[in-house]
Amino acid sequence: GSKTFRVRKVPDPYATLAGGRSGASLSKSQILGELGPKALMPEWFEFDLEFTVTSFSLATYVQGFYQEIATTSGTFSSAQRDVLRNLNPGAKLYLNDVTVVGPDGGSRNLGTILIKVK
Repeated sequence: GSKTFRVRKVPDPYATLAGGRSGASLSKSQILGELGPKALMPEWFEFDLEFTVTSFSLATYVQGFYQEIATTSGTFSSAQRDVLRNLNPGAKLYLNDVTVVGPDGGSRNLGTILIKVK
């Protein structure tokens, strides 16, 4: 026999850092305790799929100067960690162009996460 199925594209995951979504407030120790951003599927999505972060850039103001450092991995580079160590409470941290790869091998850009430092 045959059966007609409706097929949908898997929704985009959302980018997170230390469990915080864009607009979250995190302490510097929470940020430094992470290896890098993660991609999580929406809570309503029923299937267990994993996306891997493949690149992103970290941007912020340090001592009045704008700094943006890109990496081609899913973890903070040593240069990015140096910038993170110099963040003060109230600073805004931007993780731009968070790119992920899904189980199908396709690449997706999740955009930017804004994190406020407590």
